[in-house]
Amino acid sequence: MIKRATAKIGSSYLTYLLPAILVLFVVTIYPTIRGVWLSFHRIVVGGGGITEYVGFKNYSMLFRQVEVRNSFATTIVFVAGTVVSSFVTGFSMAILVRRQFPGKTLYMGLFILPVVATPVVSGMMWKLMLSTQFGIINWVISLIGLQPVAWLARGHTALLSVIVADVWQWSPFVMYLMIAALGALPREIEEAAAVDGVNRWQLWWHVNIPQLIPAITAVLLLRTIDAFKAFDVILMMTEGGPGHATQVLNLTAYRMGFRYSQLGKAAALGILVLIVVTIVSKLLLRLLRPEGA
Repeated sequence: MIKRATAKIGSSYLTYLLPAILVLFVVTIYPTIRGVWLSFHRIVVGGGGITEYVGFKNYSMLFRQVEVRNSFATTIVFVAGTVVSSFVTGFSMAILVRRQFPGKTLYMGLFILPVVATPVVSGMMWKLMLSTQFGIINWVISLIGLQPVAWLARGHTALLSVIVADVWQWSPFVMYLMIAALGALPREIEEAAAVDGVNRWQLWWHVNIPQLIPAITAVLLLRTIDAFKAFDVILMMTEGGPGHATQVLNLTAYRMGFRYSQLGKAAALGILVLIVVTIVSKLLLRLLRPEGA
């Protein structure tokens, strides 16, 4: 009787979970399997779907391409710059808005606007603001007597610009997560530390930060994965230019697959990006793992 009831409950749960499993398979599992399969084949575009098994040839060709190596270096710089900057900015904002002040509700509502903006809109907005001719940023610079800067026409300033755009969009995301983490800190420990004569710097470094390590790890992990996926903002702002100055790995894969019709190589590069993200995530988790965990 009990076995029959258990089996009935299990089948009902499976019925409820089946739609979610099907969606997961369609949008995640099948594309991943298909991508792995494509990475081992050469696809003849316009040849009626003709495929040729080439083994690891697509992967070996990627390692020999200067464009791929340069885009990998650009991706590392972009990821490091955006993750560190957005975390520092978001964490600082979370500390500032932790206290009560007039208009806090309004500020909290305004801070979420960059996050809800789509990356395409964000990229277009920043491209307009950085325009040499009619951009508001160059207009402000001209007010203080400086010459306009061709932000998106020079390699180093273009990369800096896309990093700033990404930091602007995702710093509020970090802020809201850290506000939740800060709100969970027990006030009793802070009060006891204040009674013992601990200054504010010691309180944060030796008391609050260790308690925030799990939240910090989660935030950095999410931001790292998201930074590796960056595509829309960079495509709208620079399309990977000038030259290849802002061409990250995703843009390189996009060009290979949709401009040069090298679908096999594009799939191989996508799998390599997935492997790199997995390795970086594992290293980050190991680096920030609390002692004794």
